[in-house]
Amino acid sequence: MWKKWRAKMGTDSPLGRFLIKAASWSFILQIGLSALTFLSSVLLARLGGDEGFGIYSLVFSWLLILQVAANMGLDDLLLKELPIFKDQKAWGKRDALLAWAEKRTLWASLLLMIGFYLLLRYTDIPGLSNYADYYFWALPIIPAYAFLQLWQSALRAEGQMSWGQLGDRIVQPLLFFAFLALLYLFAYPISDLGLIAGRSLSFVLAAGLAFWLWRRYRQAQPKASNWPKLDLPAYKKASFYFNLGSLLYLLNSRIDILFLGFFELPPEQIAYYNVALKFSDIALIPYLVLTTVSLPTFSSLYHQGKLEELGRLYQGSTALITLAIMAVLAVFIAFGPYFLLIYGPEYQQAYTALLWLCLGKGIHVLVGPVSQLLGLVGQEKMAAYLLAFSLAITAILQYSLIPILGINGAAIAAFLGLAVFDLSLAYWAYRKLGFWPIAYWSRK
Repeated sequence: MWKKWRAKMGTDSPLGRFLIKAASWSFILQIGLSALTFLSSVLLARLGGDEGFGIYSLVFSWLLILQVAANMGLDDLLLKELPIFKDQKAWGKRDALLAWAEKRTLWASLLLMIGFYLLLRYTDIPGLSNYADYYFWALPIIPAYAFLQLWQSALRAEGQMSWGQLGDRIVQPLLFFAFLALLYLFAYPISDLGLIAGRSLSFVLAAGLAFWLWRRYRQAQPKASNWPKLDLPAYKKASFYFNLGSLLYLLNSRIDILFLGFFELPPEQIAYYNVALKFSDIALIPYLVLTTVSLPTFSSLYHQGKLEELGRLYQGSTALITLAIMAVLAVFIAFGPYFLLIYGPEYQQAYTALLWLCLGKGIHVLVGPVSQLLGLVGQEKMAAYLLAFSLAITAILQYSLIPILGINGAAIAAFLGLAVFDLSLAYWAYRKLGFWPIAYWSRK
């Protein structure tokens, strides 16, 4: 019975077994990341207090958006193109594309840092200018994160799944947790600015490790005698839509905190909401694992014309992770007040927000990484349009509900916007690929 079920899910094929093997290591890394992130957030709440933790949450919500913007979609471009170059043994194209991507990432990071600095100094935007000193200390994260993602994506695209996740899944959170734990253990007084500077340093060190791993891997690979001319207009167009899609998706998932800052809710309320958001995100561990290890395989299958196998593998892997995630979400819904109590009694007022956020994540995992899938099969433009549509709905709902319902309004708006996003993408994927990218749904 177990063998029949595995065959039905598509996980008993050679590719399925490869994904399971790769996912096992990724799952261990993601569990470690989630544990470190959770413990770090508890220490941040203890060291910075509710107000300091709220400011920290707002600052890094903005910085996360800038980090992704600096990456310019080049990490997704590498995940799409490098597996093809590897199959073709086109080492010259691989090296030329990587050199071009590194140069663009450098310029984008520098321009964004300068632009954001000027925005902080010479404007008066709520949620930005009133916390300008905090943002200044976090600016080094922009180039560090962009290059970290670029080099790790290159490693994963080349099949180096463990090395391609080590920097941001283990090293960065471990360094930051060790920093916080030492401060807490020795009761060392530190300002909120110091906590943000410590987070920035951990990203810089993790990016350095990713650079070293990538260069070490490249030394053992075949070298090209010359670099052919690349189709740069096509790569620029593809990376633009990859980046637009990533930014819109990120805005869709973080616009709630940005609006809480815009309406100048007390930082303590932002802290309570961010903790509820973190708990709902913990359930997504299997989803993140699937996204990390499967995209190069999905790209390869599509470009080989194996759509039936792609559909079977996509639905099978999504069905597997849905079981695990729904179980975790059910636990959070049933025992949410007790989990929130870990941060303090005052955090229990975020329970209603936690319920709505968990419902949104439940819909999200049912369709799987369909946005990334559409990007890999040449539908990144339509994916960006649908993301923009759902973001507009989310923004309108946030603007309407937060002044009335506070953090609960932000959670309801996030749930509805995410539902529109996922279901519209699933329908478009069905039209273009011939199967529904929804767990347990008929493929035809």
